[in-house]
Amino acid sequence: FSGWAGHDKVMNCPRCQAPFSMTFRRHHCKQCGGLVCDDCSRHRVRLPKFPTAGKVRVCDECARGRAEERAVDCEEDLIANTEIIKEIQKALKKAHEEMDSHKVSLLELDAEATGDRAKLQKYLADPEADAYSFAVLREQAERHWSRLISSLQTQSSTKVDLEERRQVAKGKLAEAK
Repeated sequence: FSGWAGHDKVMNCPRCQAPFSMTFRRHHCKQCGGLVCDDCSRHRVRLPKFPTAGKVRVCDECARGRAEERAVDCEEDLIANTEIIKEIQKALKKAHEEMDSHKVSLLELDAEATGDRAKLQKYLADPEADAYSFAVLREQAERHWSRLISSLQTQSSTKVDLEERRQVAKGKLAEAK
């Protein structure tokens, strides 16, 4: 904060005309560099041109200007954030619709696996019920399909066993002839 030379000759505050004295001292606005008294420079703000200085003294006029700049910046940020929120809401709505579609698919698979369409009908009547959360429905579908896969594996194993028995029986029949 240099360059204040020559201001010691000024006897009154250029803003309010109050006389400077040993107890009523001269100060400089760190924004505009203007000479001011304490009454005309009550504000302390962070200035971009002095990023490491912390909050520094600025005159009332510069403080008002900074406040207006910040208000405009806040308004611009608010507008941008409002747009972001709208985009997030649209994305959430789309995700919710996709989730509902997946829930219906899981319930249709469940109905196909069990032969019972009651859960699907209940879901369509009350899609927000806890019993139809995606996690619950996925777990139920996994259980049902796991049982079906296990049943198919058992059937496959039984088929192999029966095929072996058939071959043995065929062989015995051929020997008997």
